Amino acid sequence: MSVELWSDDRLNRKQEGQWLVQFLTSKYAVLEAEHSKNYVLNVNAEWGFGKTYFINNLAEELKEKKHVVVCFDAWKNDFSENALLSFIAEINEELTNQGLLSATDGKLAGIARSMKNAALPLLGGFFTKQLFGMSLDSVEALFEKEQESEGASVTGAEQSGLSKDITTVASSISTKAAELALKEYQTTKNAIGHFRENLRLLVEGLEGSTPFKAPLFILIDELDRCKPSYSIQLLETIKHLFNVEGVYFIVATASEQLSHSINAVYGEKFESKRYLNRFFDQEYSLKSLDKEEYCNFIWSKYLPDETVFIPALQDNIKSESTINIGLLSKVAEHMKAGLRDIEQAVKLLYAIQLTQEKTDYLFSLPLFYIIILKIRHPETYPYFKNEWQGNIFNQSIGQKFPNFQREKFDLNTAYKGKVDYKIGESMKLFCDPNTKLYTSDSFPHRGIGMSAKSLKEEIEIGLYLANGKRDSKLIKDFSNYIQIVEQAGQLS
Repeated sequence: MSVELWSDDRLNRKQEGQWLVQFLTSKYAVLEAEHSKNYVLNVNAEWGFGKTYFINNLAEELKEKKHVVVCFDAWKNDFSENALLSFIAEINEELTNQGLLSATDGKLAGIARSMKNAALPLLGGFFTKQLFGMSLDSVEALFEKEQESEGASVTGAEQSGLSKDITTVASSISTKAAELALKEYQTTKNAIGHFRENLRLLVEGLEGSTPFKAPLFILIDELDRCKPSYSIQLLETIKHLFNVEGVYFIVATASEQLSHSINAVYGEKFESKRYLNRFFDQEYSLKSLDKEEYCNFIWSKYLPDETVFIPALQDNIKSESTINIGLLSKVAEHMKAGLRDIEQAVKLLYAIQLTQEKTDYLFSLPLFYIIILKIRHPETYPYFKNEWQGNIFNQSIGQKFPNFQREKFDLNTAYKGKVDYKIGESMKLFCDPNTKLYTSDSFPHRGIGMSAKSLKEEIEIGLYLANGKRDSKLIKDFSNYIQIVEQAGQLS
């Protein structure tokens, strides 16, 4: 096998994929059940949840079980103004690539070729529309441009006559276009029936003694990223042209985003979710991830070789990268940030990583705090940016920032390292000018191997050890951190 299934599965999707394959193939095997004969499944997950990875591996799992699988990337094809054109062209190519047109079973190969031929009138109709789908103004403009290019010199009377001739010719073309449109409609109607019948025969052939099995699977990815008009066309194509027994569709979408796309076409009051239910028989939602799992995934994606962000919460067992991933997830939990917020945060960290000198180190906890506050709570971030130097974390209950924390934050969130570092308390100590960033000359030798007497001492020891490894190049001026975040934050 050329593809190693579920390699690098950081989001633990393998079990879900294998379960879904078992469900789909077992469902089709219950042939006496009416609902088993054709089927459209929506695989729903937010952007960034690994839908494409899931769909690609699902396709390989199905191919391993000898099913014919057609994969269609809707977003790569939405440059076409005609969803049917791009969809049928892709299916023909996939059937060719998977050997159906040259199958050892002569009957099956013949059916596949017939299906390909049946698609030609559908594609031809599209080109007819492109050729004759001009308004009278467009045709007249075309004639005028042609006349200018020939450098013709005509009198006013001749020009008037020419204009009439153009209108007559344009009207004639328009009449011809109408005749062709009627003919095209009938041709298309017949071609659709012929195409569907050959598709049905193809599936029937798969159920015979061939190397392949039914059902035929068609997997569609990135539909929610397409132009709304293209998404709707493609859904209509699935519903009306490919509603054939033995054809199973799996459509990966961010359903909420797709609903917004449909509302963009039909209006905000349009019941887009009910509209989508017309096309999908069922929906399978990929499991939501916990924040640490997702932080690990997204960090590995953007920051695998990160060297700039330094955790002050040192640990002899965990790597600095592991500590940073844990801290990022805990800051996100503290601020009740979602997975999309985490992705945006890591993209900003990536921008900072690319633009920082490799020796300009930054403490990770305050940087994560500032970035996620900016992304998740933009209404409070400006206040924090302007007031933190006034020891904002020491404000008493009743003032703006403590009230906001109590309403919006999970104050009990703690990173569990050598001790439990409560995120809010740790940030308070970072911002406190009484928390020292010692150098080797100024550090009070109280025995680094000894347990710290307080969280403040634990953080001070961590600051000292982290700084010592970088030749004392770390700074504790958070106004610098805010400037760095502000600069990177101009990327949206």
